[in-house]
Amino acid sequence: MLVYRYLSRQLFASTLAVAFVLVLVLVFGRFIKYLGDAAEGRIQAEALFSLLAFRLPGFLELILPMALFMGVMLSFGRMYVDSEMTVLRASGVSNVQLVRMCAVPALMMAGVVAAFSTVLTPWGFAAVEHIMEEQRSRPEIDMLSAGRFYKRNVDGIERVTYAEGLVDGRTRLENVFLSEFPVGADAGNRQPNVITAASGRRVQDEAGNQYLELTSGYRYEGQAGRPDYHVIAFETYRVRIEENPVTGSEETRGQPTRALFSRDDLRSVAELQWRVSVPFMCFVAVLLAVPLARVQPRQGRFLKLLPSVLVFLAYLVLLVGVRQWVEKGALPPSLGPWWVHLLFAALGLLLVFGEDLRLRWVTRGGRAA
Repeated sequence: MLVYRYLSRQLFASTLAVAFVLVLVLVFGRFIKYLGDAAEGRIQAEALFSLLAFRLPGFLELILPMALFMGVMLSFGRMYVDSEMTVLRASGVSNVQLVRMCAVPALMMAGVVAAFSTVLTPWGFAAVEHIMEEQRSRPEIDMLSAGRFYKRNVDGIERVTYAEGLVDGRTRLENVFLSEFPVGADAGNRQPNVITAASGRRVQDEAGNQYLELTSGYRYEGQAGRPDYHVIAFETYRVRIEENPVTGSEETRGQPTRALFSRDDLRSVAELQWRVSVPFMCFVAVLLAVPLARVQPRQGRFLKLLPSVLVFLAYLVLLVGVRQWVEKGALPPSLGPWWVHLLFAALGLLLVFGEDLRLRWVTRGGRAA
């Protein structure tokens, strides 16, 4: 019992440390992406931290099995280097017993991962989709950034908007450029136009419709060089600000787990299999990590870390690939991800029992001689 508590304490400390580092790396990478979207006007800066918070369960769903694997590698590797594991081996502790000692931490971690994969991750993904849909439905004037061109397609019209400056709390624009070019099948029936203005501001009429009111500018209609080309000077000109309604997300990843049981399309089947199978990664991680963590005292505990992590990454990448294959119909749903778990679990069992079988074989050979 004393050895079990010691191993569990070492394992949890290493797992939490690895999980913390991996979360920081992924969150920072996602933050950079969202920051770029905010700089380009696709999302508001105020939504950055909400998006990161709702994406966190999806990160932890995959980080925790990886952290458990690396936690076993690091903690057991240190014990091998410090000869602590040598003492345990001399006391009769085998790989099988080490796996048994890691079973309870693996079971606890699998329960946490199951909570993320079946409940928290779908909820977070649905929240992210809702926020992104709200951001996409915002009026153009709310998505503008000073000194950047913003392009948007509205009812077959490709509209490009530019403002050199945004002042008075983004309510007034300076040196505005706006172009509208028809696209699509009926593009030949519409005339392109370009508008330039010294300034602009948002106004609202009695009916509640919002407009961008431009002042002191020119409107260029048609194509230059043609007889129907016109240049119109104006003191005040209004452009309707279109608002797109927010629509509910139909993304499978954002659907509750209970709703997936009643759906038989391939995307729903693949998503349900993924959510149910992800917790099994924790058990496979222990089976792989315990034998792979063994090093000689002079080799250092990081010697096998990189190749072992590559093995686990191959396991994870293959799981993701199987999910996509099931979605596309390239793999029967009856197989799903289970054969991947069985394949790497068999590899782990081979590594766990391989050393004991080899020792028994050598011992029997010595006795026979």
